[in-house]
Amino acid sequence: MKKLFPSLAAATFALLPTLLAADIALVTTAPDKLLQQAVANSRDWFRSNPQIALEYLQTIEIGDDDSLQQQVRHIDERLPPEQRITLVSIDRQPPDDTAIAKFNKQRQQDLKSVDSDDDRRGPISLDGFDISDARLVGQREQRLVYEVPNAVHVMIGANNAGMAEHLRMKVEVDPDHIKGPYLTRLAVESIEPFKPGLLGKVEHFRMQMDLTLHDSGRLVMDRMDVDVRASAMFRNIETRRRVRFSDYQAHPAAPAD
Repeated sequence: MKKLFPSLAAATFALLPTLLAADIALVTTAPDKLLQQAVANSRDWFRSNPQIALEYLQTIEIGDDDSLQQQVRHIDERLPPEQRITLVSIDRQPPDDTAIAKFNKQRQQDLKSVDSDDDRRGPISLDGFDISDARLVGQREQRLVYEVPNAVHVMIGANNAGMAEHLRMKVEVDPDHIKGPYLTRLAVESIEPFKPGLLGKVEHFRMQMDLTLHDSGRLVMDRMDVDVRASAMFRNIETRRRVRFSDYQAHPAAPAD
């Protein structure tokens, strides 16, 4: 499956909004401007604040109908990239030396393939978030729901641009936050089966990221869910990935030398 979805696996990340009719006009008279402001705020708040370093836990669960594996990681942004992430537990047990060595080796490989700043920003960047074709399509509780077809590239990456025509992206906006509107959810879902490469066929794909505004002023990940149902080499494959972010603590960043 990783061979079929290299960038999606690395990035790892049913919403049925109530359709609005006349009530849309009561929610906001300028939904496009509100979305523009929400994206601008989110982009600014999602970037690293050089004065603030966050410390938190990341709980990852990967599984299918037969098995489920859990891994807990500790992230401390005050540390240099090669020391920033440590393995806390595997399947609720302390990791042994072999598991730690394997984790550290994979971590070093990851650092070689991405910008080290990605650890501080998370698995996505809102740079280049295209909302030129956005439209307001609904409301979920107090959140406004927009469909943003051109922004799907932010979630799947440039290497998977050919998949975009088979995917639909929606975002949710908190329009009433005291600090201003911001994106609270990004979701991508397939609208039809598709083939991401020469081998295999994806029957259904869904990735959802939930964001929250931390007291420090940073926009942070709350959770990320990825669901894939596919077939390859006469096998049916169904995987689920759940990532939870918790226990956020803000610290003053170490002063520059």
